[in-house]
Amino acid sequence: MGLKSFSIHVVLGVIGSMLLSTAAVAQLSASYAAGASNKPPVECAPVAMAALSDAGFTNVQAADVSAPHQGAVGGAPPNFVGVIICTEHRDLVAVVAGTADPTSQLNSVVQSLNRRGGTSSPTPSLAQFTNSFTMSISFNQCLQRASAALREDGFEIKVNQDSVMGQRGEIVATMICASRVAFLAVSGPLSDPASRAVKIRADTISEHFKQSR
Repeated sequence: MGLKSFSIHVVLGVIGSMLLSTAAVAQLSASYAAGASNKPPVECAPVAMAALSDAGFTNVQAADVSAPHQGAVGGAPPNFVGVIICTEHRDLVAVVAGTADPTSQLNSVVQSLNRRGGTSSPTPSLAQFTNSFTMSISFNQCLQRASAALREDGFEIKVNQDSVMGQRGEIVATMICASRVAFLAVSGPLSDPASRAVKIRADTISEHFKQSR
């Protein structure tokens, strides 16, 4: 499925764990940028923490991700969470998610990363994150629904421990199941009409997921 899909999986898990405690989270929006870092994780992570701080995020700390990957996470109260993941292959993914449009916050993070030499001009992509509105289903039922939703929309899927990942042409989708919420990320080319296709796929998968039994 490629590096970007794996990185978004990791980032979604971090974001999900931070936002589950917020009250009545009905829908989230997110934007991310992916690019090549010019530093190994041990050198990239401090730059990531500084970049989040530069962009106005507070309580910035090391992200809880699996070694050898490293990263940083921080909040921009009351609406946003920011995460930067640095991988062992010197690739980098920056995500800002929250309850309002995160575009300007992500742009600030990317600009700071570029100023600090943390990345080689990340390429903006699209991502749509939605709550499943099915809080009472079991974890296994969530994975089953996620698998069915992606298959019904024509994706070739792979089921992981807590997620389902799929690919349809240039569009990649990931659904993460947590204890009380499921997250959907759909990514693809930014240029029109490709960006419209990504949004259509996100909406369609969401509807399939909510209707699956």
